[in-house]
Amino acid sequence: MELKEIQEKLTPIISKYLPDEVKVEEITPEKDILKDLQINSAYLIDIIIAIEEEFDIAIDDDSIAKINTVQEAVDVIVSKINEK
Repeated sequence: MELKEIQEKLTPIISKYLPDEVKVEEITPEKDILKDLQINSAYLIDIIIAIEEEFDIAIDDDSIAKINTVQEAVDVIVSKINEK
């Protein structure tokens, strides 16, 4: 799966949890999911579950701890897909 395809699938997952004042266009690789995109930390688990379902992967706690930015989420997804 190509990076662009992963990003295209990840954006709608994250966008469901954006507060009203944050636009979908602001979901870029360098953005911090909690700080920049203002997503509530409780929603991060929902995002992880949605990622696992969308990409048919399992994300362990160590990998979850590495996800701060959108790019880090993409990196973890790529890593888990490659482990399969």
